[in-house]
Amino acid sequence: MTTDGRVWGPVFADPTPYGVLAPDLRGHGASTREPPFDLDRHLEDVLAVVDTVAPAVLVGHSFGGLVALTLAQRFPEAVSALVLVDPAIALEPPPPDVPLRWSSLTEARRGYAALLAADTAARGLDWFDEARVVEADGAVALPCVDEAVEAAWGAMLQPPTGPAPDGTIVVRASHGSLLSDASAHGLSATTIGLACSHDVPWAAPGALRQIIDGVVSQVSPIAGFDGSS
Repeated sequence: MTTDGRVWGPVFADPTPYGVLAPDLRGHGASTREPPFDLDRHLEDVLAVVDTVAPAVLVGHSFGGLVALTLAQRFPEAVSALVLVDPAIALEPPPPDVPLRWSSLTEARRGYAALLAADTAARGLDWFDEARVVEADGAVALPCVDEAVEAAWGAMLQPPTGPAPDGTIVVRASHGSLLSDASAHGLSATTIGLACSHDVPWAAPGALRQIIDGVVSQVSPIAGFDGSS
């Protein structure tokens, strides 16, 4: 929700026999800052990328998991397989107060480190050092627009629009998961638990890569891959 496509770097650090696309959602990273930032617009943006390689193996983490699930439900012809990585679906209100900017780099690194679980601290700070944005007034910010984050929280508070497509794999973190038991059951998907915290691409990149490789190996022909964040 506050990160960008670079979070997938540790997962795909080694070469793959398939193509990997990791677009930044609207209002995040290098993507446009132009509103709207609602779920429907995110779907349009991501579908435009997926259509270049469709049908694709679609992988989404956290809010990206909600985007990926909704896209697969509405446009099943574009998706050959779906992997939801600790998706943020039907969260309990209110949303947490997550800081998006700090007054200095020292304060920013300290503040962002405080948000990270122990198993994501090193990779999370590596990402932060690359992705952080220095604003005109010298403040250091996460690479996302406030309005986009607010819109994402609004979408994540909503109940799922239906079960996941047949064959969907849900990867669920063992602690700090944003996916409740009820929501996991409602997806009616195969669930794989990993002993890690919510930010699975940082906490368990090797295990996640094995899961994705396994899914891709069962898809023929392999058209591509989209990882949203």
